[in-house]
Amino acid sequence: MWVEKLLGAFSSVGVMEAAVREMEPLLARKASEATELAARLRDEQRAADHVRNALLADEAAAKTKAEEVKQIAEEAKADLALAMPAMEAAQEALKALNKSDINELKAFQKPPQLVRFVMEPVCILLGAKPDWDSTKKLLADVNFIRNLQDYDKDHIPDATLKKLKTYLTHKDFNPDTVVRVSKVCRSMVLWVQAIDMYAKVFRVVEPKIIKHKEAAAVLKSVMADLRGKQKQVEAIEAQLAAMIEELRVVEAERDRLQADVQLAAARLARAGSLTQALADEQARWAASVQEASVQLQCATGDVLVAAGCVAYFGAFPAHYRSELQHKWVQHCTQLRIPASAHFELVSVAAGAGAARKWQAQGLPRDSTSAQNAALVCRAARYPLAIDPQQQANRWIKNMERENGLQVAKPTDPALLRLLESCVRLGWPLLLEDLGEQLDTALSPVLLKQTFMQAGRLLIHLGDSDIEYDPSFRLYMTTKIANPHYLPEVCIQVTLVNFTVTQSGLEDQLLADVVRLERPELEKQRTELMQRIEADRASLLDIEDRILRLLEASTGNILDDEELIETLNESKETSEIISARLHDTEATERDIAAARERYRGAAARGALLYFAIAQLADLDPMYQFSLAYFSQVFNRVVETTPAQASVEARVASLVHGATLATQRGVARALFARHRLALALLLAAAVALHSATLPQHHWRFLLLPPPPVTALPKKPEVETMTEQMWLCAQYLHSNEPAFAGLADDCLKRIPVTLGSFSADIHVDKSDTRSANVNWDQRLSPFEKLMLLKSLMEEKLVYAITQYVVLSLGPEFVETPSVQLPAL
Repeated sequence: MWVEKLLGAFSSVGVMEAAVREMEPLLARKASEATELAARLRDEQRAADHVRNALLADEAAAKTKAEEVKQIAEEAKADLALAMPAMEAAQEALKALNKSDINELKAFQKPPQLVRFVMEPVCILLGAKPDWDSTKKLLADVNFIRNLQDYDKDHIPDATLKKLKTYLTHKDFNPDTVVRVSKVCRSMVLWVQAIDMYAKVFRVVEPKIIKHKEAAAVLKSVMADLRGKQKQVEAIEAQLAAMIEELRVVEAERDRLQADVQLAAARLARAGSLTQALADEQARWAASVQEASVQLQCATGDVLVAAGCVAYFGAFPAHYRSELQHKWVQHCTQLRIPASAHFELVSVAAGAGAARKWQAQGLPRDSTSAQNAALVCRAARYPLAIDPQQQANRWIKNMERENGLQVAKPTDPALLRLLESCVRLGWPLLLEDLGEQLDTALSPVLLKQTFMQAGRLLIHLGDSDIEYDPSFRLYMTTKIANPHYLPEVCIQVTLVNFTVTQSGLEDQLLADVVRLERPELEKQRTELMQRIEADRASLLDIEDRILRLLEASTGNILDDEELIETLNESKETSEIISARLHDTEATERDIAAARERYRGAAARGALLYFAIAQLADLDPMYQFSLAYFSQVFNRVVETTPAQASVEARVASLVHGATLATQRGVARALFARHRLALALLLAAAVALHSATLPQHHWRFLLLPPPPVTALPKKPEVETMTEQMWLCAQYLHSNEPAFAGLADDCLKRIPVTLGSFSADIHVDKSDTRSANVNWDQRLSPFEKLMLLKSLMEEKLVYAITQYVVLSLGPEFVETPSVQLPAL
């Protein structure tokens, strides 16, 4: 899917370029329209601003006028307020009068002088003659009180007010005096006094009232004009708003086109950047996709075979594993189950980079050890490693050190408490030095007898239920080289045979030799391996990050600027790491070439160890640990005198390691087995150099296989059936022994070093052999001849064979003096 996204991004470049060419003229036109409309809008805006400024000035003037009118009104109101209390008192007095009070006053035929005097100013104000007849007429009016209350006090003539002055200044014209005569007259006095006072105040206030009305009229006119201008401004602003909206639409279209052009240009730039960054990866990724597709098609068979390997490989040596794997793949092919023709367990079960990581953690570099590590990491049952050389032990400790690995032995008294802590906290636990019996307390853990309770995953250990952390991991190792575990133990664990292989031991010894000979070289190699592993892991992380970003992106990946930047950064980092990795790998090759010059010494050490390991077939007591052998080997490297060249140094180390191994091991052997040790060493060297065929070595150690159509044995008493079978087998199957069937009864002289013998089975036959066997046969073939026809001399001949192959010192009795030890 992500490859399709990349291809789509690459193929869209031409389309985007055409789209940009089409959009550019339209964008220019829209930009011109927006510019023209903006200029018109600026002109209209200036005109509107002029009108608006004039309106603001008029509004300010109207506001000033309104303040002036308000001030005049307030002043007039304040002046009138001085007369209002008296007026209000008079009005209240009038309200207190009723019809009976008026009738009472009206009933006077000859009223008192004071009543007449009081009513006269009332008549004057009401426009009547100041006499009693007029008074009675006024009193007879039913609206008399109403007329007084509604009297037009704002327009009293000055002559009327002047007439009132005579009355108002009279000493008896006051309410308190009049009330003794008539209650009605008291109200009349109050009313006249209030009217007079109001009239006087009004004469002062009236100009202000007039001025207020005039100002109010002016203000009304101003406001009417102002409203007209406001409507004009509103119309202009509406027009401006319409133009602004039109401009917004045009600018939005222009911006949209510009954004489209910019987006297309950005996509083009990003496409170019992406192409530059990832074009060189495209072919490789396409090939990777093709390879992954093939792997996916073969996944069913590969996983099936891998499951079989994990389930059954553990206890088998390498050649059995290879045979089983080959047969399983063949069965998958016959059953039409797709499976890889070149199946690799480590790649399928653990991934491509797993082996390098394990080797950086101390795992031997041979393929069998990598398979063992895959079994340990992928098996459903906890692993039990057969580990006589402690290689698995060291690797597990390095691998799990950062995870808080706990180490214990079955004999530790606090083992159960430690096990509970590890299970509960998820710590890995290594049980080392196991015997052939497992503590039954481990069974719940080995069988993973977990259960859920109250939402927690628990396991029963000892007398209690403890919480089980799924990250808990149990490892077990035993030093027993060939343990015999009961079936009930085997079904609880995954047995893994970590017995060292010759190639793996060779690499370990090479590292020891280089570490002692060229410590700076081995240190540099170790650092380079760590750096290469870290760089490869970084490259994988970068590739995974790129793929995750491509997979997570939606839509057009060219729109994801962050993705493009991340891809560029990742590519730059990848190029830097790749260049550094290339330089580092070149340096590693140089270091490997320098180390390889010491390979001969390491190879000799590995074959020596496997040679002495065969001594256990002579006596189970002959067990020599890898730690002991490494100590002997390293001491030889440390004590052997320096040489002028690396080649001479390696030759000296080869001889010294062989001799030191023979002497050190020979001291631990019975005297009768020391020659066997020397022969094992000599044969191992010859087998490794391919000067000794494997079937020759087997012939010397084992009885000969049957011969088809075996001729009848001659009637010679000294010729045994075994001798006849050996002679016929060699004659029929070994070209070098052709003719031996005819010469086996004749005299055959043989010389091997200082050893010489005449093989003469039939003493009565004095003829010499037809073939000069002493010249034709190699030293080891002479041993084969002696085994066939003169076995009693074989031990002496073997001694001379060792002398010729390795040197006389290899058959000497080793010193047992304390200084030599």
